[in-house]
Amino acid sequence: MHFPVPRHAERVQEILRLRQACAQNDTPLPDILKLFPPGNRGSLRWELRTPDTLFSLCARPTKVPAFAEFLFDSSMKTKLLFLVAISFFTVLAARAEGPLRVFIRSGPKTHGPGAHDHPSFLKDWLPLLNQRGAKADGSLEFPTDAQLAQTDVLIIDRDEGGEMKPEEKAALEKFVKRGGGLVVLHAATVTKTDASCDWYKNLIGGAWRWGTTKWLEGKESLYFTDRDNPVTRDASNFDLDDEIYYDMDLSEKIRVLAAAYTPNASGARAGKGQARAQKLTAGGKVSVYDIQPQMWLYENKLAEGADYRAFVSIPGHMHVNFSRPNFRAILLRGIAWAGRRANTDELCAKDELAALRYPEGG
Repeated sequence: MHFPVPRHAERVQEILRLRQACAQNDTPLPDILKLFPPGNRGSLRWELRTPDTLFSLCARPTKVPAFAEFLFDSSMKTKLLFLVAISFFTVLAARAEGPLRVFIRSGPKTHGPGAHDHPSFLKDWLPLLNQRGAKADGSLEFPTDAQLAQTDVLIIDRDEGGEMKPEEKAALEKFVKRGGGLVVLHAATVTKTDASCDWYKNLIGGAWRWGTTKWLEGKESLYFTDRDNPVTRDASNFDLDDEIYYDMDLSEKIRVLAAAYTPNASGARAGKGQARAQKLTAGGKVSVYDIQPQMWLYENKLAEGADYRAFVSIPGHMHVNFSRPNFRAILLRGIAWAGRRANTDELCAKDELAALRYPEGG
């Protein structure tokens, strides 16, 4: 069973809770808990995990007691020892992982000024990722087998990113079967044929289906529907000038992080309600009648392959938005999450994390 402990004080309380559980159930203390007064012996296994989900406890089912007042009944020396130990093991875990290896699959610029500027994303984000401690490479072409072999996370940022040659599809399937992560931005979710849409939907959790999916460019409000995850934790809703996609073909397995209102009037009641909705949404205006996913997490496993992760963001139409601190923090977290990093904040700067709660346009 896993104990999410995103705040330091909660970590301290969790340690005491587990120590008490050991004493009540006649189980031995894990080594890290021996910083505290010892308990009785039994069978228990302890494993250091991540800063956001720091500890994983594997033991026989037990009734864990309520939190005790550790912060008030332990000596300052004990508290300091605990803090030092946690910091030490966290640093060791981060160093053991090595740099996150990222490859950006880009493409030519399309659309008008500032829109779908894939070469600029490649130019800006390669040095950004390398400066933040990742090992990044990229190209306007599909990566070679050798490049994919040296990649943990593949970022796809190009128009019609789901349209690939048979050999590229095979290479991408091989990549995710070994656990490689995917980050897919905006137009990279687009496919041109039903066959490609079916394949891509299974790969990343959702795709543009021609004849069904629609777009709306302009001012949008992004609403975070899930903040209980390491990617959008602490994120506040905000407005931006970008482009939404709606009526996409989405898998039921996606975990929706953020959504936006659409011009669909289908959510209104029949009769007068429907007529009013049609009037309010005329000309492509958004309304409260329909809200659809714009950002999601997806965990999947292809036949005979390992588990892998995909992070998808529909926002990304306008290149300027990649410079927004809060949006950049979410993308950097998504990259780290897709690469199964212990600390999803490792690529983020302090100002970017601070902007999550109080974003421009929020």
